[in-house]
Amino acid sequence: MASVDIAKLCKLSRIDLTEEQKKQFSSQINEIISMFDELDSINTKGVKPSFHIFDVKNKYREDKIYEFKEMGLLKENIKFSKNKYITGPKLFE
Repeated sequence: MASVDIAKLCKLSRIDLTEEQKKQFSSQINEIISMFDELDSINTKGVKPSFHIFDVKNKYREDKIYEFKEMGLLKENIKFSKNKYITGPKLFE
């Protein structure tokens, strides 16, 4: 089991801990590291890596260009427009 140098860790993370906090966090971090050591000891040879629990595939659709024929209906529902373009309200005068 690897042991953590809590003083070095505090220096790298730029935090100040009391001696009591250093003891507490040191034991907790060492416990976490021991859990990772346990995981490292598991034989995973021949196990295919998995990033999702379900077989996820992207479903793409073909982009198609359609002519928009309802410009009059669209302009009835917008507040700002100029010629055939939709604009927004002025932010600056």
